[in-house]
Amino acid sequence: MPHSISIGDLTLDVAVPARPSHPPVLMVHGIMGGAWYFAKWVEFFSARGHPAYALNLRGHHGSRPVENFGQVSVMDYVADVRDAVSGIREKHPGAPLALVGHSMGGLVVQKSAESVSPAAVVLLSSVPPRGIPLLSWPLFRREIKHVPEMVASRAIIASPRDAADLFLNRVDPTEVASFVPLWTPASGRVGREITFGCIAVEEKKVPCPVLVVAGADDVAIPPRIQRKVARKYAAPFRLYEGNAHFLIWEAGWDRIASHAASWLDQTLARATARSG
Repeated sequence: MPHSISIGDLTLDVAVPARPSHPPVLMVHGIMGGAWYFAKWVEFFSARGHPAYALNLRGHHGSRPVENFGQVSVMDYVADVRDAVSGIREKHPGAPLALVGHSMGGLVVQKSAESVSPAAVVLLSSVPPRGIPLLSWPLFRREIKHVPEMVASRAIIASPRDAADLFLNRVDPTEVASFVPLWTPASGRVGREITFGCIAVEEKKVPCPVLVVAGADDVAIPPRIQRKVARKYAAPFRLYEGNAHFLIWEAGWDRIASHAASWLDQTLARATARSG
């Protein structure tokens, strides 16, 4: 079972097998979330032999407290990932490391990959970097009311109905209701940076293999956007019918995790062979 650890003032959920047989994986959550987003994936990857870590970004669930959440930036989150990676590498010296990012966490992982040299990256329903427009009509008509908070870098409190319609449209309604107490506010500054494509990523600085995964029914970040992300990195693209934005939790999540793990195992095996 996953348990909580600290790396400096960051908190992470972790499950490390007694005898790891594969390299570590660090998972980075999306907006309003936390390490709990990846609860199923942490257990799944640990059972396959990976030391599995899920990061709580600053201001989320007791991790790296902040005074003004609305002013937190994507680059602050990138710094959190860098610090978490350093701590994980101390625990697993010499092992290649994979990064997995969901939604906003996918953009954070892309930007982090420029500097932390992961052996592989998996992007799940990922926010795109600069140059790939994000806004779809369903997202725009719900985001426009939060423009004042974005401009003023204030915290955003999302409507549970909007979250359910945009991000959780393939999650059982009973589970959706159980998520509400676990959600955090969103940073207005991060919302601005994401909505208006402020974060650039140089694909040449992300030399590791990348896998891009999308749900066919994702109304927040549709597959057409994910395909463009895949083209940016010349990455394989996998589309799952019947899944949507929260594909790390929806019915069929284990099939998606299995396919991602198989791809990672092959990719990390090659990285291990090269480093050896």
